[in-house]
Order: sequence, then structure tokens, then C-alpha cells
Amino acid sequence: MAANYKANPFTLTYDGAIRENVKGQVNLHTVHYPANGIEAAANVYTPANFDPAKRYPAIVVAHPNGGVKEQVAGLYAQRLAEQGYITVAADAAYQGASTGEPCQTDKPAHRINDVHATVDFLESYPGVDTDRIGALGICGGGGYTFAAAQSDKRLKAVATVSLFNTILDAFDHALAPPPEPDDLDPRLYGVIDGTLVPCYSWTDRPELYNEKHKTTGHNLQVITDQSGNIMFISTLCVGSTHDLTALRESGVLDVLDPEHLRS
Repeated sequence: MAANYKANPFTLTYDGAIRENVKGQVNLHTVHYPANGIEAAANVYTPANFDPAKRYPAIVVAHPNGGVKEQVAGLYAQRLAEQGYITVAADAAYQGASTGEPCQTDKPAHRINDVHATVDFLESYPGVDTDRIGALGICGGGGYTFAAAQSDKRLKAVATVSLFNTILDAFDHALAPPPEPDDLDPRLYGVIDGTLVPCYSWTDRPELYNEKHKTTGHNLQVITDQSGNIMFISTLCVGSTHDLTALRESGVLDVLDPEHLRS
């Protein structure tokens, strides 16, 4: 830790922390972006001689339980930027400078969604190679990062430091063999999937381009029962929206209440 974080213009706490942005060196940029209904506060570290016209690998850095972006997450983010990566150290939802109440709430679902939301942010950040996004989780952030990577194919690599897994039950559930369809109550279980509805008029709408499908269109989320009968169709999201983001924004999750599915 630095002797006095208040003496650092960015309030960074670690030794060797950036004190100013110097041309040709690693720079720090304070950013804010939407994250599951709140506003996330983060520091983006860009490598020396950063050129937004080029493409760089990028890394999400998740801080430990009870930490903030200016501490050890910032240290790793800065050191990785020195190796040529674009990195993001963000305050978890409801913590640090990120919004959300009650403050200092630390729930696995929030922390996992933080990783997804930061990847959303990186996908549109200048210079990021969207085919080379990874994540680094520290302590409790490591467990949340692994959980996020299970469902987010945009993360091409994952690493941890002093992993502390607060969601072992989630891992056990994820790794358990799937139940047989006949064992499931059709009133309580459905199948969720996303698809791209093609759209070919997009010259002035670049947000319609979907990197996964390599074409333009709108993201559509659908729920069916186990026989394939449609139970719900979401409103359209622009094609660049990742399935996980579309799932959160489309209203699909709002209809998964068992009482609703029984009706």
C-alpha cells in the first residue's frame, strides 16, 4: 500500500501507482457505464502509446470481497496494461463509487453480473479486440469471475489470484448432470434461447451488426416449454446486444415466476 492514498490524484493505494497521465505511457481513464440498473464506476488503464485505431486484448479485473478499484485490482490492472492490455478495474455494484442501495451490499448475483456488464462496456470501448477479452478475479472476485465465465462465451481466458469461492453450491449445481425431461414439471420449467432476426438496411445503424452471427438484425429472446411450444417472445433489442444483456433487458426474466408459468 502507498503511504497516503489521498496524495494520489486518482486515490490509488498501491506502490508505483499512476499519478498523472503522460503521453506515451500507461494512462488511467475514469469511466461510468450502466450495469444492471445501477451506474458502475471504473478505471480503464490503456497501454503505453495507446492508439484507438489499433486492436488490443482486454481484461476485466474483479476486486476481492470488500475491496475497491483503487486497491489490489488497480495494481493488477496497471501491471497488465504495462504488458499491452486494455484493462478495467471497476467497483462492484452497491460498493465504492458505483451506485445502488443499500451501500456495501455484496451478493453473488450482483458480482457475477458486474463481470458481464464490464464485458458489455469493453465491447464498445475504442481499441478493444472483442475476440480477445479475458478476466482476472482476485480472492472473492475470482469465484465470481469463474461463475460469470461459465455463461459468457465472450470471455476467452480466465485467471485468478488467491481464489476464494463463495459460490461452491452454484458450481456444484452447474456441474451436476442435467435432469431427464420426464422428471421436470412442464408448468415450472421452460427453455430460453436467443436468436437474431435478420435486418439488411443498416448503413446508418451500426449498432444492428451482430459480431457472433456476422450480420445485422435484432436480438430476440424466446421461452418455450419442453415440447417447443412458445410461451413468451421478447421485444427486440439491437443486434449488437449480447444474449446475456438482452436477457436482462428484454423482460424474459420477469415472466419466470412459477405462478405466471402455471397460468
